[in-house]
Amino acid sequence: MHAEDLRPMRDSLAGFLSGWMGGPRDWFVANPGKCMMSLHGELPISKATADQWLLAMKAALRAAHVDSELAEMLNDAFGRMAGAMARMAV
Repeated sequence: MHAEDLRPMRDSLAGFLSGWMGGPRDWFVANPGKCMMSLHGELPISKATADQWLLAMKAALRAAHVDSELAEMLNDAFGRMAGAMARMAV
């Protein structure tokens, strides 16, 4: 699904999430008119793939020692995103 070197994806995701959560909007300025749903529209995202991403995001929040209340809110939002991506690919 992605190239062997995931650094560009990690950087892009970090920029997107920063702007999505109210931080600097650099990703949105650099990617005008793009959204995560449309960018992933042609990828075959199964429920299993979405679940793997969600587990990775949960692990990242734990590793970063994100406050448990904030982590729960983010995990809920990530769950909705992952579910929507999987449904979109059906």
